Amino acid sequence: MKSPDIGSLTHGKVVHNLNRRVRIISPAFLKDPERACVLEIMLQKRDGIEKVRTVPDIASIVIHFDPDKLPKANLFTLLDALLANLGKRKPQAGVGKSKQLMPAPGAESLAEQEFNLTVDGMTCVSCALLIEMLLKRDPRISSANINYASETVIVKGRISKDTLCTLIDNMGYKAHSLDSLAQRQIMIVREKQRLVDARRRAVLSAVLTLWN
Repeated sequence: MKSPDIGSLTHGKVVHNLNRRVRIISPAFLKDPERACVLEIMLQKRDGIEKVRTVPDIASIVIHFDPDKLPKANLFTLLDALLANLGKRKPQAGVGKSKQLMPAPGAESLAEQEFNLTVDGMTCVSCALLIEMLLKRDPRISSANINYASETVIVKGRISKDTLCTLIDNMGYKAHSLDSLAQRQIMIVREKQRLVDARRRAVLSAVLTLWN
């Protein structure tokens, strides 16, 4: 793909081009809040981007950024790549619509199964939302529910465990099966650590309240 000049995009139109803020219009996001939300999450994970606001009703995307961390030329290259990738997916009215897509080759021969996985690498609730959205877009998956607090995901679908883990790995995270005793022990350790951290925060909060 040809790299866009500063102030221009191949897969969108720049309508405002300021030193620390740009606004673009991309028809691929028109009246598609799910796709706009995915773009918003993906942009906010990038270093140098301070704030993103999407308005699907008018296909508008406003990005506040730090040019010292993310030069404008790099921002437009990043934007074009994301717009090209997300623009390939057909708009969907909702998650349920993805089930109407043709199943992937070989999926018909697999019985629907339920998988319980742990997911490493999530740094915020937006990460969990992104993983869940992208999994639900796959026609082989009938449901996906991710819990950011416990770093787990429950998936139902006509898909193999290895393929499912690969899907999550390709999103930039790391999936592990909870089938093994070792993984279950890891989950127990994580949960105990979360409880310890929660108690510490409660004690600190109480001390600060008394101090004030």
